[in-house]
Amino acid sequence: MDAADRYLDGLTSADLETPPAFDTRAVVPLLGTQTMLTTYHYWSHIGESSAIRQILGHADVPQFVGPIERQAPYRRETD
Repeated sequence: MDAADRYLDGLTSADLETPPAFDTRAVVPLLGTQTMLTTYHYWSHIGESSAIRQILGHADVPQFVGPIERQAPYRRETD
């Protein structure tokens, strides 16, 4: 975790607006977009797990964050 935190904390707006060097797809999303999509994908699985827990009758299941890709897309930081 520490290595990931150091990497993510060190990213600049310019870094997030470039495609990842390791991505070989024909149309490569920007690093900022790919980072957000990975985060949302992870959250989606958390939401699925929460739904299963609710179906099984577990109490105090946390709420899923919702459609954040529409409500809070990546935007370059402002000065």
